[in-house]
Amino acid sequence: MVMMMDLSYFVNLAKIKGNFKYSSQAESKSPGFNPNDLGINFTTNIRTHSIEFEYNKYNPFWILNRNFNRFSFDLDQDYSSGKYLRNSIQGRYIFDLKSFNTIFINMSAQVGDGIDLFESRVAGQNLLFPNIIIMV
Repeated sequence: MVMMMDLSYFVNLAKIKGNFKYSSQAESKSPGFNPNDLGINFTTNIRTHSIEFEYNKYNPFWILNRNFNRFSFDLDQDYSSGKYLRNSIQGRYIFDLKSFNTIFINMSAQVGDGIDLFESRVAGQNLLFPNIIIMV
């Protein structure tokens, strides 16, 4: 008899010093993972990979007091089969003006159609959601 051990892990490698920052993250949760008293677990059977780039200016320049820019790419996979579920791109830009007003731009786009294994409510059936772009 082969005994499978359920597991979860999160790894983050990042440069966090200076104006230019970046990080690479990976998270996996096996199908039977149960955190017990360790916290809330919204999904299992998933692998998530992401890359994030950030460039910030903290000192006043031009007409800005400070500036924050972040761009990231996420990839979700099914833990058991390795099937790609969703690719998404996010961008967030914040400009603080010298007049103490702020301009905030948040963009998110899904690359191609996505599959939601957790929302279908029918075992074995995938819920497809189309390519979307959200800009706030």
